[in-house]
Amino acid sequence: MTPFDQSVLAYYQQHGGATAWICASALQVDREEVSKALQRLKRKGVMKNNGPFWEWKAPSRQEVGYE
Repeated sequence: MTPFDQSVLAYYQQHGGATAWICASALQVDREEVSKALQRLKRKGVMKNNGPFWEWKAPSRQEVGYE
């Protein structure tokens, strides 16, 4: 994971969910860069989206070894 991907993920972990535009404004970067990072993070299974709204996909209890 790139440092930029980590900063995008950290934003969503702190704020719950938002559009790429809102995240880009908060991080003061281009929306396109955030969108690319969100797609990479989605492929890794840590982000999910419903249309333009993105959310951090918290790991399940099984994924972290509680069950």
